[in-house]
Amino acid sequence: MPGSRSAAAVAPVVPVTRWHVLGARAFAAVAVVVLVAGAVSDGRLDTAPRVVLAVAGVVLATLAVWAGLRRRGRDGSERSVLLWPAAVLVLMVVLNLVSPLTAHELPGLFTLAFLFVGLSQRPGTVWWCLPVALVPYVWILQIDLDVSLVRIPVIVAVWTLVAEVPARLLGLLRVQAEELSRTASTDALTGLANRADLDRTLAALGPHDAVAIVDLDHFKRYNDTFGHPSGDVLLRDFADCLRESARSGDRLFRYGGEEFLLVLPRTTPAAAAGVLRRTAGRWQQTRPEVTFSAGVAAGAGRDPLGSADALLYQAKEQGRDRVLAQPDAVDPDAPEASLPQGTGS
Repeated sequence: MPGSRSAAAVAPVVPVTRWHVLGARAFAAVAVVVLVAGAVSDGRLDTAPRVVLAVAGVVLATLAVWAGLRRRGRDGSERSVLLWPAAVLVLMVVLNLVSPLTAHELPGLFTLAFLFVGLSQRPGTVWWCLPVALVPYVWILQIDLDVSLVRIPVIVAVWTLVAEVPARLLGLLRVQAEELSRTASTDALTGLANRADLDRTLAALGPHDAVAIVDLDHFKRYNDTFGHPSGDVLLRDFADCLRESARSGDRLFRYGGEEFLLVLPRTTPAAAAGVLRRTAGRWQQTRPEVTFSAGVAAGAGRDPLGSADALLYQAKEQGRDRVLAQPDAVDPDAPEASLPQGTGS
């Protein structure tokens, strides 16, 4: 429903761009380890140059793929981060072709790749990564059939734990971050958005948008007469009425106390006033004993919120229970222009 939660998307625990940076650094470290291992593994003079060429080739190919992802704008996808563990897998395959002994000594790099998968991906990713990694792993280590019956289940269990446990823990952190974001940007009493991201919303207003400030008439007197618990119920009922009357793209805020703020995109002030008059009709059927006043201004201008507030003040001065809106075809910075008047109930 409109205004029931913040429209801002919740960022991942670690941004995708940050994972690319970490992945590139980790892959560079792996390349250095492979170079050192290839230089000292068997003491053959012809091995080191081949290892250097193999590592250089895989590194250049990985950088080319990364550049391609960035050019196509696909490096923002969470799945694109799999480039780095995939590069480690390719590096191990190429290394086994040029220096089998070196590759045979570095099976721990597979586990490192799965750890990175677990840290950077959603839970469950490990299940389709396992068969992709098992084939080169068995080929590099030349595992016999009798040994594989024991070793493969063990390595599968290790890879699964290394990947799935961090992924699930980070998944819980994501859920908590989303819940905290909702709590921080939602008014606890009414369920509408609070003022947490109001400045950003107002900054995005354009000349074809409208903003309205709505105030319940004589709310303090209602509170003093019936008590604060009844006042809270009244505010919740009014928030529900606003939600039911608003359009799908409208943003609703509890501005403070008994004041509410509406941001209506692609709407003239007159059309926004019509939305509020429709709200008034619905509200009259729910709570005929309480009315509201409102001021509506265009989103353009130096201070649309100030213009809407000035119109609300005029509506109060003129007797309350009414909606005042800027005319559509005048300078939005001229609040003293002739204002149409409508009744709130």
